[in-house]
Amino acid sequence: MPRSHLRLLALLALSGWLASFAPARADLDGGAGERVLRDAVSDAGSRRTAKRLAAWRRLVDLGPQAVSRRDEIEINATRAAERAYLAVQAGTTVDDLAELGTRREELDRLRANALELIRDTERYFYPSKTPDVSVERARLYPEVRREVERRVAAVRAIWQGRVGVDIPDGVRAAALELVWIERVAAAFSFDLTWPVGLPRWVLGMAETSERIDLGNFAWTAVQAGSWRHDRAVKEFNESRWQERRVGEGSPGGSPDGVVAPESPRPIECEQVRITNEYRRMMGECALAWSEALQRAAHDHSQYMATRSVLTHSTGLPGRETAAARMRSAGYRFGRAENIYFGPGGALAAHVLWLGSSAHHRALLDPDLRGMASAEVDGYWTQSLGTSTSFTADPEFIKALWHD
Repeated sequence: MPRSHLRLLALLALSGWLASFAPARADLDGGAGERVLRDAVSDAGSRRTAKRLAAWRRLVDLGPQAVSRRDEIEINATRAAERAYLAVQAGTTVDDLAELGTRREELDRLRANALELIRDTERYFYPSKTPDVSVERARLYPEVRREVERRVAAVRAIWQGRVGVDIPDGVRAAALELVWIERVAAAFSFDLTWPVGLPRWVLGMAETSERIDLGNFAWTAVQAGSWRHDRAVKEFNESRWQERRVGEGSPGGSPDGVVAPESPRPIECEQVRITNEYRRMMGECALAWSEALQRAAHDHSQYMATRSVLTHSTGLPGRETAAARMRSAGYRFGRAENIYFGPGGALAAHVLWLGSSAHHRALLDPDLRGMASAEVDGYWTQSLGTSTSFTADPEFIKALWHD
């Protein structure tokens, strides 16, 4: 299938992912309205995929006003579904994905096993050192930490060894059509007979890429949408960083090499990438870089470096706590802050945070949506928040829905 058709199919699916069934947007009064309905019903039976999908979209938009043609709609939908079922099952794609699904089940099990312990505040406790806890309790922590590391290592082994399955254009298009036909069936209250032996997770193929591996394999359309979100976040972050690239040897850099607080250096961008890769490996969403959080993180790292102290608290009015510093920088929904001092750069900070139960839990907080990391003279600050305002940015929307 030409890529232009696939782009059209993706655009047709857009409203389906963003909103529930909308009220009718067409006026069916008079002969013109009847022609709209007649043409939509007729096109729904077309053998041209793009034309047929456009018809399903119009019928869903018409909603109650199309109920008078419900029987004809059901007949066309059933026929189209039967063709789509056959197209999805053509070749070995479904069998190959079933094997991948078995590995995904194992990944899901290992993730759940690791997260269960990471989020257990009794067993994986904080603080973990004397004098904040008793000597007896402190002695328990190293073994719990080693168990967490073993469980995470099991997840990493299957994640890094992932293989992929190429999805033919025709199979993807058929999966997308099935998504729309199911929406039509729900809108007009009729049932489709799903073929025995065909897993329903094939619907996830409609929203994934041309190659599926453990990273974008989706059991449901919602999971497929999450993968699209993570891909968009990655592209959005890289685009924002490129726009703000400053410093020695960078296009657009300042003459004196001074880096603005809201303009992350390459090592700070890398820290965000490391965090997002870890979150995705563990089944959590990627985080969008925030200019406001970058300011907050940089200002706190500068504060610690100037005073040679590692602390979450300051004596600065309006910036006493992590949440206050994020608000002062223009970010309303601050959630957590990780700090580190030492050599080794972005990866060293990440490894140390994984070794601390509270910091580890903060990294994997399922409610997080934004972050930034900053380093000044070896003092690292990672600012984490829950704002979703970036989803309204035109650049993010463009990244979310491009083919």
